[in-house]
Amino acid sequence: THTHTHRTPRRYSEECFEPKVIRFSCPSDPSVRVEPLSGPAARELLWWCQRITPVVVKKMMKLAGFRKTSTDKWIVTWGKHLKTEEFRDIKPTQKINHYPNSFQLGRKDALWRNISHMQARHGRPVYGYVPDSYCLPHDLGLLRRVFPGQPAWIVKPNAAARGEGIRVIRTWAQVCACLPL
Repeated sequence: THTHTHRTPRRYSEECFEPKVIRFSCPSDPSVRVEPLSGPAARELLWWCQRITPVVVKKMMKLAGFRKTSTDKWIVTWGKHLKTEEFRDIKPTQKINHYPNSFQLGRKDALWRNISHMQARHGRPVYGYVPDSYCLPHDLGLLRRVFPGQPAWIVKPNAAARGEGIRVIRTWAQVCACLPL
């Protein structure tokens, strides 16, 4: 037996620590159905589509009932990192997919530099859950020493997104082919 879960599209809380939530149906799970928003609430579903917004996000926003806008009335955007001064213009009702300096976690090279700094400061037992990484070409000498001890290595471009450019390599010649000219 399949049980269907029906939910209201909005949840408001009087408690300041609980966020307002808008729920949406998920086509991959037909057992959970959320009533579509209507009236004024549906008219507020405006999003700012940036030039680099991925196709999958555009499809999701359309499926969720959002309409594109070029005005400042949007409530959500998904796109590029904003400049520091641009964050001042964000309204409390607007949601974005990047916060200031979020690239420190999202870029693989910056994340490794931060983890490495914390390992040096607090010890590997605390931050040893992350495998050793090497940022090329800076760490080429370190990688050369440990390379023969592993059957394969994963190469990830530092500023790519959504899995683009990831490769598995097995030979030192493949490492050299990955380096920028």
